[in-house]
Amino acid sequence: MQREGNLLKMQGELDMDNASEFKRVCKEILAEHPKVALNLEQVRFVDSTGLCAIAEMLKKQTVELHGMPLRFQRLLKTTGLWKLLPH
Repeated sequence: MQREGNLLKMQGELDMDNASEFKRVCKEILAEHPKVALNLEQVRFVDSTGLCAIAEMLKKQTVELHGMPLRFQRLLKTTGLWKLLPH
């Protein structure tokens, strides 16, 4: 996980092992910026805990998703979270 301003670049996995840290960093960003720009280009795996953390932010409209791999787009569509993205 790399932070540059409001940009958060995720790498590897977003799962129960690092979801708490992800939430903490997002909270820090939101203290300074209206939204987190979340780059998922290098994410290989997201479990239900990671997906839930992203879903919470989507519902609050505090995240912009960038660099979404096709597999993550499919996951959002399958779970219905795709509808929460601005189109």
